[in-house]
This record gives sequence, structure tokens and C-alpha cells, in this order.
Amino acid sequence: MMIAIVIPDIVTLSLLCSYLALIFVPAVIAGFYAPKVSANASFYSILIPAIILLSLYFVIGKNTFIISTLLSIIIIICYDRVFKKNKIA
Repeated sequence: MMIAIVIPDIVTLSLLCSYLALIFVPAVIAGFYAPKVSANASFYSILIPAIILLSLYFVIGKNTFIISTLLSIIIIICYDRVFKKNKIA
């Protein structure tokens, strides 16, 4: 009921669901094919773009998926390089 109040148009709701599903694609592909992707990188590459998508969708509109998908790809690529812990011993 709450979703129907916030998003009354079925086309807008289906686009938002498609964009949310698109966020999972880089994490799944990286999990299957990349040898050095951590679980944290996959988790944050889903969480942060989903929050960005849900917060900016009503401001920017239908082009928000470009920002969130590119952010997901950037997080997958750069997370382990930035937050990698160097082992001393």
C-alpha cells in the first residue's frame, strides 16, 4: 500500500525495479570471473548504488541508473585497491 502511495505509476515502478536489478550485475559478474574481488567489495557495490538510486530517482528521474551502475562498477574495481590491508609479517 505504501509503495502505491509513493509510486502510483506502474511504469515508473517497473523501471525502478529494473534499475535496482541492474545494480546486481557488476557484482555477480565480478564474483564469477574476477579472481581477486572480496565479499566486502561486492557488498558495498550493491549497497551504496542502491541507496544512491533510491534517493536520487525522484530528483533526477529515469537517468539515475547511469550514475548507480557506473558507481557499482567503480566500487567493484577500486574497493580492494583502496581498502586493502597490508600485512606486515
